[in-house]
Amino acid sequence: LGRFQQGKTGDFKGAIESFQRVIAATVGEKDPTLLNFKAQALKNLGIIYYTREHDLDQAVTKLTDSIAVSATTEAADILSQLLFRIARDGKRSEKARAAQLAKALKIGQLAAKLDAENADKATTPARTAKIQLQLAIVLEASGQGPLAKQTFGLAQEKALSNEGLYQLAVLRSLR
Repeated sequence: LGRFQQGKTGDFKGAIESFQRVIAATVGEKDPTLLNFKAQALKNLGIIYYTREHDLDQAVTKLTDSIAVSATTEAADILSQLLFRIARDGKRSEKARAAQLAKALKIGQLAAKLDAENADKATTPARTAKIQLQLAIVLEASGQGPLAKQTFGLAQEKALSNEGLYQLAVLRSLR
């Protein structure tokens, strides 16, 4: 219901309420299917808090909680991107930026690991390339250029879909 409200009607307040109901209803649950619902609700809330509410702290919290409940490649990739953006914010201290970048790297590595583990299921060459690209961006920003080049190269670049082109521009600008 939350995804319908969000996508079809633009009712983000209603979507937030629906996702929060799912989260509240699954407190203490151990069933994997219900935990996946909860993780998806948390991920969707994180995206709404970032894109619509402009609340970075809530977005990071919800995405982190989503990964803690049931780690998915998509949630880890989104969180890595968000942490990278926070780390690049010049208003933060150098120490805080470095800490965010370290978290972005850790989560980016998790996304790559999850993608590799699920290679026979939901992954595609374009998705794998996008995830490797995000990891390369964080490695490059962390001063690990040679490792970034090993992580993402021309072969992966050719596999990118249009949605990965912005991230490719980010990597090129970092280099």
